[in-house]
Amino acid sequence: MNTLTPSTLYILLQSRPTPSTFHWSLYTTNTHGPLTRGTKHVLTDEKGRRRNWSYNSASANLLECQSQPVIAAVKVGVIDDVEMLRGALEECLGSVPRTGYSSRFREEMSCRVWVKEALWGLDQGGFIDLGDRGNVSGIQGVEREVIRAGLVAMWRGVFGVYDLGDEGVGVREVG
Repeated sequence: MNTLTPSTLYILLQSRPTPSTFHWSLYTTNTHGPLTRGTKHVLTDEKGRRRNWSYNSASANLLECQSQPVIAAVKVGVIDDVEMLRGALEECLGSVPRTGYSSRFREEMSCRVWVKEALWGLDQGGFIDLGDRGNVSGIQGVEREVIRAGLVAMWRGVFGVYDLGDEGVGVREVG
């Protein structure tokens, strides 16, 4: 876990009961202190009712045992002084669309689609710089690489930290 970097946005993947599927969320590491402690940003369906999504952020410790263990963290980008920008970051993520259908990505809302919408919003808001990946097709390329990282971590059976390759092509394990 010591391969996480400070003030960084990660996509977290947690295992699910259905094989080769993941629960997606975002995670920001703190600027100082243990990097396994940070803030988890997640979209959940309210009381199991699909299409009734709720955004939540809370302090999280990646080392704590969870019902759905985190299997992969994929580094998206550094957020300069995440603690100073926490309020603005929360406001940006809280305004990410979470309705029943994403018109931008043309699919039904889910935790995975919300993460893609959030990446677009964070890039547009200047919190991260996705460069050439800051458009719909670029973010869909990131999605494919994150899934690949999750499948590798699932196959290995151990938590892995990954970094996106150049322009979202390929991921590499960190550390």
